Order: sequence, then C-alpha cells, then structure tokens
Amino acid sequence: MRQVICSFSQRRVVTIRQIDDGTIAGQFSLVDWQQLDAIAAGVEQLLRDLGLVDAGCVEVGQVLRGVPGTSAMVPSVVIWGDAAISGETSLMIDSALEKFAEALKPRAPVGQCDLYPVAEPLADFTEDRLQEIDRAGAECARALGKSIRYSVTLENADEKVVAIAQGPLRPPASGAVGDESTREVQAIVDALGFRDFSVRLFTEDGERIDGHYESHDDFGTLAGLLQVRHTQAFEIVTRTDDKGKLRTVVRLPSCGR
Repeated sequence: MRQVICSFSQRRVVTIRQIDDGTIAGQFSLVDWQQLDAIAAGVEQLLRDLGLVDAGCVEVGQVLRGVPGTSAMVPSVVIWGDAAISGETSLMIDSALEKFAEALKPRAPVGQCDLYPVAEPLADFTEDRLQEIDRAGAECARALGKSIRYSVTLENADEKVVAIAQGPLRPPASGAVGDESTREVQAIVDALGFRDFSVRLFTEDGERIDGHYESHDDFGTLAGLLQVRHTQAFEIVTRTDDKGKLRTVVRLPSCGR
C-alpha cells in the first residue's frame, strides 16, 4: 500500500457540484496545477538528493481532497512511497520542507536579516545539505516566476502543515563577471546573518561595509568577533556582477582563504 510522504495543497479551495451520475461542475480554473507540480518536483528531487527517499520507490500525483461537510475540494499534489518512513526520517523530511519553503523567499537586505544572536545555526543538516536545500529552493523559485499565485501549504505524512509558500519569490542569483579588486581593512563585526551569509563591518576609519562571507564554516569565528567587538583584519573583495551591481565578499585572512 502506498504511504504518503508529503503533500502540497493550494490554500484556495474549489467548489464543485454534481450535475448527474457521471458529471461534476466546479471552479477548476482556480486550480494552479503548474504551481503545485513545480513545488512537488523540486521537493521530490531534493528528498532524493538528501537520501531521504529512494529514487525508484516514490510516485507523485494530483488529487482533489474533499472538505468534510462542504462541497469544497482542496487541490493537492502528493508524494507517495512504497513503505512508511521511520520517525527519524520523518523529522528530517519535516525540517527539509520547512527550510525549502524558506529558501523560496527573497533574501532580506543586510541589516534587515536574522542577525546574530537571534538567528542560530540550523543544526539538523550538515552545511552541504543546507546548501543543497538552498539551491533546490532557488531553482524552484526560478521555475515558479516572480511570485506564488495562490498560497501553498507544505504538509508532512500526517497531513500536518509544516510550512507555507506564498507571496514574492527570490529573484535569480546574478553571477559575478567583472574584474575584482581586493583590499585589506581593520574592522569590527557589527551585524551577522546565518541564512543569507550577510555581514556588516565598521572599519577603524568609520567606513561601513555591507557584504557576504563565503562559507558557514566562518560563522562561529565571525559570531565570536561580533560578541567581543575586537578589531580584526579582513580581506574585502569587490566585483561587478552581470547586472552591473557591485558584490562585496568579506574574507578572514586567518581562515587561509
């Protein structure tokens, strides 16, 4: 018997009515199957990449779920598996769904993100797996376009809502294509984000530098510098991306980069 692994439901339901024994009528134009399919495809591939499901043992399908006591139906896309998943794997899938939905969202500007110490490292996955989830979210957002037409709930095997995908989506990342310049500064860490790799520095001369560090491996060191607010040498790499915007990378020379 097929077991539900997870599902994706459009929050805007459709109303149907029976015309005769073989005919039903409804507001089927309100169902955005393309949107649901894109999210389901992104999650299915992600779960395979993370090793949480076997590639040949899953099935994906579109369903309409009835709302008890009403004529409303909930459009959903369901991922099924050949066997029930274990408790530990179920928790990992829940966490992957939550982080995937987060990865669909636009990144907050530096200074408006989840700054340390409010944001703590997400310890459920290794750094490589977190980056896989982020990449999967970025690819799905690219497939969906600028925004989600109708909000979508991401549900686990127990049909419990784990996350909601809605609103504007993150824009495609722009690649760095221009010549880069490098300089060294003495500065303190003033703000730090985990999910978006953001960091803000203030130099000894009072210059504010907003940029991004390159790896979550540096987060612990940067967080320690934020707490003590000691001056540290940083390497600032500035380059122009394919949209003509300047991108700033903050490196710690002591990290051997």
